[in-house]
Amino acid sequence: MAPRTEPAPSPHRAGERPESPGAADASNLVELPVPRALLRIALPATASFILNTVFGLVDAWFVGKLGAGPVAALSAAAVVTWILYSLGSLGQVGALALLSQSIGAGERELGRRAVGAALGVHLLLGVVVLVPLHLFGPALFGAMGLATEIAADANAYLQPVLG
Repeated sequence: MAPRTEPAPSPHRAGERPESPGAADASNLVELPVPRALLRIALPATASFILNTVFGLVDAWFVGKLGAGPVAALSAAAVVTWILYSLGSLGQVGALALLSQSIGAGERELGRRAVGAALGVHLLLGVVVLVPLHLFGPALFGAMGLATEIAADANAYLQPVLG
């Protein structure tokens, strides 16, 4: 007679219905098929990029009603804003990669340190980049070759973005 073995404990909480065999938990990207997981990640990012572009187009449409000078100022400020977002992405992308790897490896402390380092990078960028922009914004736009009035308008447009 074969020895009696106990059944493995159920991974489900009391009262939960188990899913059908082979069904992946939609909240766990690791268990999803790769195309479906990519869509879950890519669709919100794509929507964000599209909305950001639409925001810029609507902004340009309204400012365009004011004339060529304000559009030039908006365009110059948009270049600086794009550079700021790109610099901000440096720490964010690196931290997300380290965070996801550390969580996957079960090393949550490493993930905490990655997030702390990313916050430090953003703080440093804030001091090194944003403070001079506040202080020398008109000179920066003047160095771009903009007329004095357009440089002042570009700086005025940028100030709410800088906070």
